[in-house]
Amino acid sequence: MSERVLARCGDCGRGYAARILDDGTLHVMGGISDCRCGSDAFTQATVSLERRDPA
Repeated sequence: MSERVLARCGDCGRGYAARILDDGTLHVMGGISDCRCGSDAFTQATVSLERRDPA
């Protein structure tokens, strides 16, 4: 079973829904192979779920 994650473009930082497949590869969902900026380099993003107090 694959895990859903957030992938970020290595060039512009845009985020995309993705899955980590059983073989460990990152697969951007929706049939996307390239970012809108033209890059095809994606990495798994680290997401913080900490709650921040409003300033």
